[in-house]
Amino acid sequence: MSESLWPNGVEIEVLGLTGDPESGKTLFGLTIAAPERTLVYDMEKSSSVYKSLGFHHVDLHRILSEKFPNGYGPVDIYTTWKQLILDLQPGKWDVIMLDPADDMEQGLVEYVARNASKYGFSTPESFKKSGGIFWGYVRAEWKQLIIGHAATRCQTFVFTTHLRTVWRDGSPTKEKEPKGKETLLESATLYLWLDREPDAEGVVPVEPRAKVHKTRLCSFQKVDGRIKKVPILPPRLPVATPDSVREYIINPPDYTALKEEERADVQVLTEYDRLSMEARIATEKREAAEATALAEERRLQANEAVNRARTILRPDEPAPAPKEEPKAEEEAQPQEAEGTEAKAQTVTAEDILNLIGKADEKGIQAPLVKKMKEKLGVSPDAKVTAKDFTRIPKSDYDSYLKKVEEYNG
Repeated sequence: MSESLWPNGVEIEVLGLTGDPESGKTLFGLTIAAPERTLVYDMEKSSSVYKSLGFHHVDLHRILSEKFPNGYGPVDIYTTWKQLILDLQPGKWDVIMLDPADDMEQGLVEYVARNASKYGFSTPESFKKSGGIFWGYVRAEWKQLIIGHAATRCQTFVFTTHLRTVWRDGSPTKEKEPKGKETLLESATLYLWLDREPDAEGVVPVEPRAKVHKTRLCSFQKVDGRIKKVPILPPRLPVATPDSVREYIINPPDYTALKEEERADVQVLTEYDRLSMEARIATEKREAAEATALAEERRLQANEAVNRARTILRPDEPAPAPKEEPKAEEEAQPQEAEGTEAKAQTVTAEDILNLIGKADEKGIQAPLVKKMKEKLGVSPDAKVTAKDFTRIPKSDYDSYLKKVEEYNG
C-alpha cells in the first residue's frame, strides 16, 4: 500500500477544482501524487501538454473514436467512462482525475433515461415527465459512480469543472458559478475555486490562489474539557497547491487572526440567490413527496396483483369484502374532490417554486423569471416573491411548465 497523500490522517476522498481557463486546475490535480501513481481521463486534451511529467494519460475521445468509428454521442461517452472505472483495480492508483466532469453530465442524463424500465417506467419519455423522481435518480446514479466506484478505487478522486456566467432577468451578469449538477458539490470533500488574476501591475502569479468553495476538512481540539471543531483551511488560500493544503493540515490557521489574503470576500444575498435557494428547497420537498406517492402507488399495484393471483389459484374462495371507510369520510369525499378541483384552477406558491426549481435544474431559471415578470407587468429589476407570481393565469403557468419540462438544451 502506498504512503498516504495527506498528513495527520486526513483523507480527501473527492476533490473538486473549478476556475477560469489557465487558472491551474489540471496542474493542481497532476501534482497531488507521484506521476506513476496518477491516472487522468482527459475529456478535452487539457492534460496532454503535461504528459512529460510521466502520469498515465487516457485520451477518452481517442478511445471513443476507435470504439465508435461511425461517430458517438454523449451517452456513449458516459457508458464508456463508467465501464473504464468499473474495470479498474482498487488501489492501483493514488489519484484518479476526470478533466472536466461537467462534460460528462449530458450523457449521464441520457443514460438514466434510457434505463427507464430499471426504475419502473415504461418509456424514457414517461420517466423524464416524472420530474423530480427522474432528476433524483440522475443524481443518485452520478453520486454512486463518483463516491461508490471512482473514489473507492484510489486515495483521491479529482474532478474539474468549467465556470459559466450567471444570467439574471435575461441578461448576463459579471458573476460566475461552477458548471455541473449539485451532486458534484455534495460529493466533494474539498472544492477549490482557483484563479490567477493579475495584480495591480498586471503581473499574473505563477501559482494560483483559491477560494474554498466547500470543505469538510477539520480537526478537533480539547479546550476547557470540551471537544472543539477547528477548520483546517482558511476561507481563501493565498497559494493553492497540494503542498499548501498539506501545510494547512499540519498548521491550521488561527481564525481569530486571519491574514488579509486568507479572508473571504463579503457575500451579498441577491434576489437570484434567494429564489434559487427557495427553488432548491421546494425541489427537495417535491421530490420527496413524489417518491412517497410513487412508492404508495406501486404498493397498491403489488397488492392488486397478489389478490388477482389468489383469485386465479383459488377461484372457489370468495373475494375479500372491500374495507368500509367511516361514514364521515364518505360524506367528506365530495367536498374534498370539489376543493381539489378548485385548487387545480389556481396557481399556488408551491407550484411557482416547483416551476422555478425545474428551470434551475436545466439552467433556464433567469429567462423564465424574466418572462413571468413581463406577464405580471412589473420591471425586470423589481423584487418579487413566489407569492407574487401566483397572479399569473393558470393557463400561462401550464404553458411555462410544459416548455420547461420539454427543454433539453
